[in-house]
Amino acid sequence: MPLLKRKAFEKSKASEYLRDDDEVFHCEITDEIFKDYEEYCERIILVNSMVWTCEMTGKNNLTYSEALHSEKTARRALKDFPMELRIPILFLAMKTKRCSFAEMSEDVFNFIRDRYFVGETVEACLEGEVWREAHILSVTAQKQHPDSKAILPSSSYCYEVEQFDETNPGALGQIGTAPSDRVRRRKGVYTRDKNRLFLKQFVEGGGPDGVIGIKKSAQEKYSINKVSFDQIFTGLPPVFPSSKKLLKSPPATKTQAKPGSATKLNKSAKKPSPDKKGRQESMDKFVKKTDKAEAQKNKPPADPAAKKSAQELAEKMRKAEDLMRQRKEEERLKKKEKTARLQAYMKEWQKVKDDLELEDHKIIPKGTPIDVEGIPNEHFGDFLSVLEFVHTYSEILKVKDVFHNQLDLDTFRKALTLKEHAGMFSDLIQMFLTTVFSLQEDEAEEYNENGRIQLSTGDLEDQQTDSEMGVTKAMELATKASKWSQTYLGTPLSKLPLDPTTVSEVLRLHLLSSGSGPGGRCATWRYQARGGYTSADDAGLRLRVQHPRLLRSLAATHVADLPLEDKFLILQCLMNQILSYATVRDVIEERLEEMKNKKQALRLLQINERKREAQLLASKAELRKEAAAKKEENKLSGEKARQVDEETKAAVEKLTAESEDKRKEYEKKLKEMQMELFEYTSYVGSDRAFRRYWVSRSVGGLFAEAGAEPRGLCAHKPVCPANTDAADTLAHVARLFDQQYERAGSDKENESGGNSRGSSPKKPLSSVNGLSQKPPALETSTQQLRELLMCTGDVTTCLVHGKVCIDK
Repeated sequence: MPLLKRKAFEKSKASEYLRDDDEVFHCEITDEIFKDYEEYCERIILVNSMVWTCEMTGKNNLTYSEALHSEKTARRALKDFPMELRIPILFLAMKTKRCSFAEMSEDVFNFIRDRYFVGETVEACLEGEVWREAHILSVTAQKQHPDSKAILPSSSYCYEVEQFDETNPGALGQIGTAPSDRVRRRKGVYTRDKNRLFLKQFVEGGGPDGVIGIKKSAQEKYSINKVSFDQIFTGLPPVFPSSKKLLKSPPATKTQAKPGSATKLNKSAKKPSPDKKGRQESMDKFVKKTDKAEAQKNKPPADPAAKKSAQELAEKMRKAEDLMRQRKEEERLKKKEKTARLQAYMKEWQKVKDDLELEDHKIIPKGTPIDVEGIPNEHFGDFLSVLEFVHTYSEILKVKDVFHNQLDLDTFRKALTLKEHAGMFSDLIQMFLTTVFSLQEDEAEEYNENGRIQLSTGDLEDQQTDSEMGVTKAMELATKASKWSQTYLGTPLSKLPLDPTTVSEVLRLHLLSSGSGPGGRCATWRYQARGGYTSADDAGLRLRVQHPRLLRSLAATHVADLPLEDKFLILQCLMNQILSYATVRDVIEERLEEMKNKKQALRLLQINERKREAQLLASKAELRKEAAAKKEENKLSGEKARQVDEETKAAVEKLTAESEDKRKEYEKKLKEMQMELFEYTSYVGSDRAFRRYWVSRSVGGLFAEAGAEPRGLCAHKPVCPANTDAADTLAHVARLFDQQYERAGSDKENESGGNSRGSSPKKPLSSVNGLSQKPPALETSTQQLRELLMCTGDVTTCLVHGKVCIDK
């Protein structure tokens, strides 16, 4: 039951004289009934106030529901708490001397977690590496000096266990002795939180000096007073440390001395009287004083000039010492300030900065310029994207039914450049249109109420006004255009015959009807299944609005005779339409999910490898530590110590060999996973000149593309590259700092120790990255910056921010 302000909460008792027709108010949270509405409101406010405390965990500032949930969680956690540990925990808790429950719980947990008690159910490994359930029969420890009361470490104990065969419960158990590292508890059966929750039920405060103890009821219930430590473990019970509050010695009580007591007499006897003090001086003191007085009388008078000269000399020496001390202090402060400045400069130099602000660039390998016959450079990106699309979604497009040897670069180039009505470009358009119509039919099966796409009728009036109208008007005209085929040809557009003679007209009709308004159910289904897709998002509608001349050209010209630019517009439009359908979106999402899982598996593999390396280092250190402890404990030397070192070396070498095998296995698996992940990678990244890198599997190569997006302005002054070795980075930074420090001058303000404190350099890194150093030959420096793809500071020569073309 939750506590109200740390006190027991008593529920309101319903009146015994309630009739069936009485109006009452029921509080569901506390399951109480009230006849008075005001009392009911007060209780509702109370249970929702943060004044409750969990009885099990002691958490406060909770609502009633939160406290109740906390208690249920705590009881659930203690449900599988081992019965065999209850008596040892309570016995050890009685031995603690703590004023804080947290300290008491921690003492008990630290002692129990690596020790196992008689009668406890554990897991033991007696043979090989097979762990089985076992029971502790007895505990033995290493021999210890009889007078020694030190607590042995947990590794010093051995346990006699009885192990049973789980497959044959009727068989006799196997009894054996196992060291501490071959015995363990089941994971999660005993934890710090469970230990704290269990003890919380049985502790109470208010003991002598504020010590927390175990309730009398718990001691009587579990007969703790009748238990001895030998019954549950072995050896002497542990002696736990006391709280700091108990270690402080109690203040001494002041005893009031009675008149005539011995204490008062002693104090008065120890205190000497003033008269006695004067009489106790020895005669030697008076003799020495007389000798000094006579010596002063016999001393010749001092010369005033010599005295003055000695004083002046002493004053000069003192001033010289002060000046030397001041100079040393100033030099020390200057050196300290310079070191602080260098550290601040180094910290600034090591900050993560934009790639163009760095000065240790390397020349990026130059690629081979691409020149595809008949394909201008400005269309190469479209050319490659269509090839990659066909290669990636070849199963959906059914490429093998059209191109038996797949669509390669040379075949696609010929299809675009050769103007053949019955050529490969016509086949390519037919393949795309067939795929679009097939996807439309698949979509219709999902949302069409009558089992087929409902088409309306209309004509093609005002087709040529798309350039002057908005998207809404274009959708209305597309809806009318979608009816034309059914009205005048008696068949839906998707069922019209596709061949080199009809492909242009079917394509034109398809583009005219793209973006037509669907029915309400169809629109809802599209929005949900196609990622918020609406008719206004149709690529064909956008093409018709932005390039109306293309529709006029198709009305009088075969699609194979169109200019190259129009061909790419049509291909990109059909490609984007295919990508918008739910079937293709599902394929993309599946690949993204697979890529995500592979990335997660790769990351987990790398994390496990780092953990393994850390464990290897810890194991080696533990072996060396054990060897050193063994030599020190047994006081080994000479041949015996050398033998221990050789054993340790052999064990370390064995661990290293095993680790090397695991590392090779890891590297092999890592390479395999990276290769699998590479199959999902198309966009690799960009370099400092904003060139994008793409991997193409249809062509087989890494392509660098100079993007046309804005890149900002050139820097005011270029960052000159530094010819430094990576191993000499610290010396290079110190040299740069010295150059800046020398340029700053040696005026008194900057050099004084008072002003130097706290004046760390606030100049940006660009002030020393070559901006103040004039290049010896401007043309050579510009050429070097261009080779490194760095900003030259001049828009006419800069490959990063200028309009200079970078070859693909």
